[in-house]
Amino acid sequence: MLEQVKASAGSGKTFELTTRFLRLLRGATDGLPAACGAVPGGGYGWSEIMAVTFTNKAAAEMKERVVSSLKARALGSTGGPAGEWDRAEAALWLSRILRHYQQLNIRTIDSLLNTFMRIFALEIGVAPDFDVVFDVGELYDELFDQLTASAEQGGEDEQRMLTRALDAMLLMEHKPGFNLCAAFRERLLAVLRFRLEHDDDFETDPARLHEAVTDLCDAFRNAARDMRDIIAAGGIDAASNFMKFLDKCVDHDGFGKVPESAYMGKTSLCDCVKKSGLAAVTDEAENAFDTLVRAWLAYSTGRPILQRARDLAAFIPLADTLIAGMHRIERDKGVLLHGRSPSLALGLLDHGTGVPDAYCRMGTRLMHMLIDEFQDTGRDQWQALHPLASECIAKGGGVFFVGDVKQAIYGWRGGDARLFDEVPEDPELSAMTDTLRNTLPCNWRSREEIIAFNNAVFERLATPTTATAVASAMLGDAPSYEVESFGNALVDAFDGAAQDIPPHRQGSGGYVHLQLVRGELKEDLYDNVRERLRVLFTEDILRRRPCGDAAVLVRSNAEAAEVSRWLIDWGIPVITENSLSLAEHPLIRQLAALMTFLDYPFDDLALWEFVSGEEIFLRHTDLSRDAMVDWLVGCDRGPLFPRLREAFPEAWERHISPFQQQAGLMSPYDMVREVCRHYRVIERNPQDELFVRRFMEVVHAAEESGRQSLSAFLEYWRESGGEEKVPLPESIDAVRVMTIHQSKGLEFPVCIIPFHHWASDPSRDLAVLEQGAVRLLVPMCKELGGQYWQRCAELMQEQLNLLYVAWTRPVAELHCLITSTKHYDRYPFVRGLDTLLHTEDWKPGEDGLPHREFGTRPAVPDAVELPAHAAELPAPDEAPAMATVAEPSVDADADEAALPMGWLPRLKIHRHFSKDLTREDMLAGRVWDERARGTLMHTTLDRLRLTGDTQADLRRAAAGAVAAHADILPVGDEVRAAIADEATDILAWAMSVPGFATWKATGSPECPILDAEGNEHRPDLLVSGPDGTLVVEYKTGAQKPEHIEQVRRYLRLVAAMDGLPAPHRGIILYLDRRTTLPVAPTHHGDAL
Repeated sequence: MLEQVKASAGSGKTFELTTRFLRLLRGATDGLPAACGAVPGGGYGWSEIMAVTFTNKAAAEMKERVVSSLKARALGSTGGPAGEWDRAEAALWLSRILRHYQQLNIRTIDSLLNTFMRIFALEIGVAPDFDVVFDVGELYDELFDQLTASAEQGGEDEQRMLTRALDAMLLMEHKPGFNLCAAFRERLLAVLRFRLEHDDDFETDPARLHEAVTDLCDAFRNAARDMRDIIAAGGIDAASNFMKFLDKCVDHDGFGKVPESAYMGKTSLCDCVKKSGLAAVTDEAENAFDTLVRAWLAYSTGRPILQRARDLAAFIPLADTLIAGMHRIERDKGVLLHGRSPSLALGLLDHGTGVPDAYCRMGTRLMHMLIDEFQDTGRDQWQALHPLASECIAKGGGVFFVGDVKQAIYGWRGGDARLFDEVPEDPELSAMTDTLRNTLPCNWRSREEIIAFNNAVFERLATPTTATAVASAMLGDAPSYEVESFGNALVDAFDGAAQDIPPHRQGSGGYVHLQLVRGELKEDLYDNVRERLRVLFTEDILRRRPCGDAAVLVRSNAEAAEVSRWLIDWGIPVITENSLSLAEHPLIRQLAALMTFLDYPFDDLALWEFVSGEEIFLRHTDLSRDAMVDWLVGCDRGPLFPRLREAFPEAWERHISPFQQQAGLMSPYDMVREVCRHYRVIERNPQDELFVRRFMEVVHAAEESGRQSLSAFLEYWRESGGEEKVPLPESIDAVRVMTIHQSKGLEFPVCIIPFHHWASDPSRDLAVLEQGAVRLLVPMCKELGGQYWQRCAELMQEQLNLLYVAWTRPVAELHCLITSTKHYDRYPFVRGLDTLLHTEDWKPGEDGLPHREFGTRPAVPDAVELPAHAAELPAPDEAPAMATVAEPSVDADADEAALPMGWLPRLKIHRHFSKDLTREDMLAGRVWDERARGTLMHTTLDRLRLTGDTQADLRRAAAGAVAAHADILPVGDEVRAAIADEATDILAWAMSVPGFATWKATGSPECPILDAEGNEHRPDLLVSGPDGTLVVEYKTGAQKPEHIEQVRRYLRLVAAMDGLPAPHRGIILYLDRRTTLPVAPTHHGDAL
């Protein structure tokens, strides 16, 4: 059976899914899944029922619904999805599920596709335990660096492609701006994203397209010149403005704006001449005018398209090169780009034995498939699921999918709402079974006035007259047939939008308030919105309701941050995604800053962030921030930590120096634990204990995964720390601020939508244009005609869907500010919304702003004043601490003076970088990255011993280094041989550097030098002789300013030592770039 269920907002979609799952579960058999054979006695196993959701949260919610429904029925409840079950039967199945919870097959689409990728890992060429990379941008820097490094090392193809792209930007496009690198990288990334989904052949020669633009320009100017000559020769008395237009056309240089005139819309030359000249107009003149109009039209429309295609053409082969490099990174690092999974899965499943083979490898098979939020499913995802759906139906099972095209808001992520109505007509599926279509009619979420309001608004879009008017307002100057097409799409999408009010909601009340808020500029608009929200919260909502009842829904994270700042200023507690972000919490920022400083003491910003933090350092030392700022202002140039040590010797010796002394012996987790103990972080900040404990969990998990040094953890934290969130109890009383996308599937007693001036920019998309046998890649623009207007219509429809999602979240109250600025034309959505709501008919309210109300405004108690929420929050020292394991009681003075990790034996510990890798990674050979490569090249240079046979010496050093680091090299003799050859080439270049052979023969590699604090420093090579002392440093990759500072640090240490003759010099050998950089002890003469 193939069944489609349309489920509008609040209609009980999750209840219906859970009921259907339990109904199928009731008919299933117990026992092990039948992966490669039939279930004994027929039927299907319960693991053969699969529910597919859109998010992990939805999957977890549905699992909880299944278990809780069975539990409720087993305890005697007769309501809920399992109400029709027998109590004993429910208890039996609950026991089975809890014993084999892993067989409860409720998962996300991405989880399912990743499972296929893992069981077919060898076929697709990745490691079975690959990590998923969700955005190619995470790999982009490495891919780009590989491309440029290959060009620097003499790669002719890379040099040619980069040169052609730069020439196109500079010489053809005349790209303005000083820093072209950012524009170059941004454009290449956009083309890379496109090429990952479209592998068609495109025109890639910018010179050819530039020539085509020149040809159009020449034809246009020649037509204008011919027209002017014919007028002059025939004595035609043309309009003066027409002659001025012809002069502009003839003088056009091909770079400025194309001349425009209303005369190019005329059908005859007679419309361009005076009455006295009509008799002189000949057929030849009319033909010349027709030629001019055609040439002008071809040039004015073709030039922008060809120029934009020219600007992208040279980036297509560069993107293809990056994709080839990406596949190598996926193989070598054990990662897989998320976007590739659907197409790979389709290739694996869509053939004769693909699905049975997958079932056999998975250890289970499928009989019934339930798909949630189908309107957000991507076409590539459905193509990957299609073979499974066919198999289910062919075996007598079924496919059940539920969704609502009015809530399709993930088109930007590949969702295609058209699939929702296409799948029931699928010829393969419908040929095997009947198709059922059902609709959930009632809204069980909202009160009566909310439902009635949304019915009235969105039902209008199902009326052709209103839909066309809204479409016309949104598309502006689009052709009438495009407006009509968009209007028809709106009618189809919102047909049946009205929902029934269930009996228990009859007479339940509810309140909707819409208000027009305008501003001259964005700043004025935000000021007006801020004032409206202040009044709404402080004088209305929070006098009647707790903070936790209210949710503010916005379009972007930037708007969420702005609204959150306002609420905090008014003393109103607030929860946002950022407030739950671990990396954004002040305590965590200060802990991470201290770890960064201990890892690299010359990081002045990290040290300052820690010592200026009021939550840890200042609070513990009783220093004031003003005192610290005054001290900082008076500091001279140079490293900050020696000056801090001199200015605050007691604070340094008791609270920073002990950690610095032990930094090399402490793991990241030990470091965090000792810092928290020493500074009493949790005791002094009990309200933030959850954040600290979560951070310690993250550090411990990072150590368990092999990141056992400060450097390794901090690298991980910089890359992934922003993704870590802290779970907070649902009962916390604070206003929720979130994006509309995040609110999908949720409900709130009161919803406030403060912004509706939602912008859209179709020019960010790339389009394909067929011109004869040539295919062009161009940014979306008006000159594309139908493609452009269709894309605009798609964006507008998605924004109307966002409006529907936002306005259907509330249970009891909806407050909307319909916002815009004087730049009305920039917001086509606002134009459409004004048309839909007839805002021109609204009457001014008490505050003078036009508004509309639906339902009865809730009364505000006169005797109740707004609670001072900020004042009610307990002070840090007074707030009750969370229940934790009791800390040992230690004398305060002894504790402050105690050495962190004082129980650790004073041992010399050498941490090899491979300690930051897991044993599995080392055995799998999947950790060959830039860091490992740099270590290998350093080892190669260290192993170089000159015996007189230079070539043999080079090969021997390279082979020895490769053998010494076999644990980190990629698997395969050919790959390792190539790495050894590369190392040999680098050694050969180093030997060509004047003096290097002498330095190598007489110098001391990795010579340890101790500074005044007892810290050890090791320059790569220290050469001392009659001509002075030379510090040699080897570097791979690009030049960086910190390389110079590192060598200067060595030179300062050398200058402070006795017995090392002057002058003291330094030199950096950039092994990949094949260049050298002399470094002087001062800042003169060695700028990058």
